[in-house]
Amino acid sequence: HLRQQQVENFRFMLPLITSHKSHSSPIEFHDTLEGVLSVSHTFGRAKRARYLTNYSSIKQTYGEAVMKKWAASAHDPRQKTRVQQIIVDEPDGKMFASWIKGSKTWKLRYLPQEIHFTINFDVVDDTVAITSFEPLSMVVIHSKEVAQTLGHLFDQTWDRCTPNAQKKKQG
Repeated sequence: HLRQQQVENFRFMLPLITSHKSHSSPIEFHDTLEGVLSVSHTFGRAKRARYLTNYSSIKQTYGEAVMKKWAASAHDPRQKTRVQQIIVDEPDGKMFASWIKGSKTWKLRYLPQEIHFTINFDVVDDTVAITSFEPLSMVVIHSKEVAQTLGHLFDQTWDRCTPNAQKKKQG
């Protein structure tokens, strides 16, 4: 009887547990590597993407193979997403920057060295995603208003960051 009650409780709770990941909701939450990567994968179909990225966290969590896959997409002639990316000035970010060199769709700038982010912050069309790596979790907000506001904040930050070409000249 206890087992049957547990099954009935689970059947009742399952829609509640999974509903927070539904596209009908303006907010999603993901706390598994597969869930976070599945959202990131959908960003490749966007018109415009603006990312603030810590590649040390990316490499540690997703692995270098994922970074290389993203870099390869920057050189894919079928890729239509216009990407602006601000990265933390650290070795893994510089490595990624070298991989996307020459991309026509992916523009990159560095945060000033005194600023260090440990999260990722993405504004992709009308969606915002914030990823924390300790513990791994992602909040996704589907809202044109939120995306426009945070996109404006990203643009203001972009204007104050060092372009990749200047960074190479600085050594």
